Amino acid sequence: MLEGFSGAVLAGGQGRRFGRTKAVLPWGDDTLVDQAVAQLQPIFPEVLVVGATATTGAARSIPDRDPTRGPLGGIQDAVGAARHPYVFIMACDMPFLNSDLVQGLCRAADGFQVVVPESAPGYLEPLHAVYHRSCLPLIAASLDAGEFRVANFFQRARVRVVTPEELTRLGRRPEDFFNINTPDDYCRALTLLRVPVVAVTGFSGEGKTTLVEKLLHGLTMRGYRVGAVKSTRHEQAEVDVPGKDTWRFRKAGAAAVGLVSPGSAFVMAEVPRRDLRQVAVYLAALAPLDFVLGEGFKEDDVPRILVSRHGTTPQVRGEVIAVYGSPVASLVGAPCVEAGKEDLLVDVLVRRFLPWREPTTG
Repeated sequence: MLEGFSGAVLAGGQGRRFGRTKAVLPWGDDTLVDQAVAQLQPIFPEVLVVGATATTGAARSIPDRDPTRGPLGGIQDAVGAARHPYVFIMACDMPFLNSDLVQGLCRAADGFQVVVPESAPGYLEPLHAVYHRSCLPLIAASLDAGEFRVANFFQRARVRVVTPEELTRLGRRPEDFFNINTPDDYCRALTLLRVPVVAVTGFSGEGKTTLVEKLLHGLTMRGYRVGAVKSTRHEQAEVDVPGKDTWRFRKAGAAAVGLVSPGSAFVMAEVPRRDLRQVAVYLAALAPLDFVLGEGFKEDDVPRILVSRHGTTPQVRGEVIAVYGSPVASLVGAPCVEAGKEDLLVDVLVRRFLPWREPTTG
């Protein structure tokens, strides 16, 4: 745990854009506020919840003294009540907490009153930041002056801005700063939370791509929307066309490019590492998906189907949920499905990962 730091969840607010209080929205088996507390507890020796909906018994509840003050008032209440000098503040409607990133922000706090991540150039995330109790007079002055925007007092404080490049080195994921403001945002967040991923892995030339095609066809015929991701070891993988505008944008330094036509969209972005779950988040953000299949990704800790032509397979991480082709002696606990019976694998995927989900399409 991080000594000298408290964690605090802002669970108040009036939810005007959403139309109701967001803190008690269902999230997995919990609510947004309860899952936020659960994520902070392994990191901080003290966790507080600020807001009228803070009913969880696993954290110290602090009343939101005046909800009309906005998030800045909640930060004042949390920092003022915390037992430790530094407080990591998170909004309960930012549900995808990244523990490594949070700890990195805290470790950068020495000598500063505020440590705030910059999720994109010029775009700060003050509701996912670290505050020292010496900020309290500055916050009070802003509130007394009617300045309720959190970042307004930063110009008078010692602020450490953690740049996008630094966030990448801390293990930033694409969903880390996702914020639920509207019902559409909530539906999208649930998609990001719930879309399962499975990798299809095997030696080169043993039929991985063909199996992915058959699984895609089988799941699609049952009404599910499925994304697919290919892993490659080529350092400069290109799906764009050299000389075209988007290719030129990338060569000029764009970290991400997109091409949108009336019926489709193409996006290419730089990612810090090959990570099937991260790429699945990108896909789910672009289109409603029920499932994502990956080809390769043997280093990822994800469920997978192993393709075996001669009873041998590569070393992999993650649970092997099935073997396709020849039986593998070391995997006697995993069902083995022979070629030509791919529908049995589709049955496995639906029973294991999609029993609660109605197909997206009819």
